[in-house]
Amino acid sequence: MEIAGNEYTYAGGAGIFAMSPKVAPGAVFRESIRLGNLVDAPGALRRALDILRPDFGPDDYSLVKNNCNHFVRIPFFYFGVQ
Repeated sequence: MEIAGNEYTYAGGAGIFAMSPKVAPGAVFRESIRLGNLVDAPGALRRALDILRPDFGPDDYSLVKNNCNHFVRIPFFYFGVQ
């Protein structure tokens, strides 16, 4: 997910991390879908990531139960995007 000019993702061995948008190694970028504006992006994002980090640590990755798709869905609910 891209917020405030950074792409946030989750991977096994790395946990949650930020990078430049659309350049993740080994990933193929397909499209961007704009979901709206985030008020107080830095503060809201920091609070959301602090809540998520305990469940999305480097050793918590599971291809079936806890992957990047699970990670990216939760902030949408947290920020009120439906």
